[in-house]
Amino acid sequence: MAELEKNVDFVWVFKMVDATNFATAEDSLDVGNFDISVSKDGAAFAAAEGSPSVTAISNGFYTVTIDQVDMNADVVVLRATNTGGAAAPSEEKLYPPTKIVSDLSDFNQAVEVVTLDPGSVTDTVFSASGANFLADHIIRRTCANVEGSTNGDDLSFRSLYGAIAKLVNFVRVIDGTLEVKQSNDTTNIGTQAVTSSSSADPITALDTIN
Repeated sequence: MAELEKNVDFVWVFKMVDATNFATAEDSLDVGNFDISVSKDGAAFAAAEGSPSVTAISNGFYTVTIDQVDMNADVVVLRATNTGGAAAPSEEKLYPPTKIVSDLSDFNQAVEVVTLDPGSVTDTVFSASGANFLADHIIRRTCANVEGSTNGDDLSFRSLYGAIAKLVNFVRVIDGTLEVKQSNDTTNIGTQAVTSSSSADPITALDTIN
C-alpha cells in the first residue's frame, strides 16, 4: 500500500470476497465492472474522480489509484463494488495526514520554520550548549546589524539596543541635550535632557526624551 498523505494520489490495494461466505477470494472478476466510490468527511458516496481503472493482482486482490482530489479530506472512505459477480463490496476508512514520516528527511533547517510555544521552552528543549550558542550570537551582534534588521520592534532608545548604543556609540551634549547616535555616528537613536548644577557634580540627571 502506498504511503498515505492528504491531497496526494493514493494506490489502494483491496480484496474482494464472496458475498455469501465473506471468505472465498473472488479472483476472476471483470475489472471493467468495478465501481469505485468515495466518501469525504462524512459526505455521501460519489464516483471516484476520473473513473479510475482497476487492475487485478491475484488471490482476490485488486488495485486502483485514487486521485488526489478524493484524498483531500480528513476522513476518506473508499468503496469498491463489482456488478458482474457475486462479490461483496470492499471498503476501507482512511485518515490522511498532512505530513508523513518521509517528509522529515526533506526538512531543511535553513528554510523551515519551527514555532515554539513560550511555555514549552525549558532546559529540556535547549541544551546548555545550545543556549550558550544563542547567547554568544546575541552578545556579539553589532549595533549596525541590529539597525539594518527588520526583526522585532522598531528601533527604540528604551531598549537593550538603546542601552548598548549609549555605552559604545558616539554621544555628545549640545545645549543641555545629550545625543546618543546610531553606529553611523550621525543619526540619533535617542536624546536625554541634561540637568547640571554649578554647586554639585557637573551632570546631576539624565532624562530620556525619546
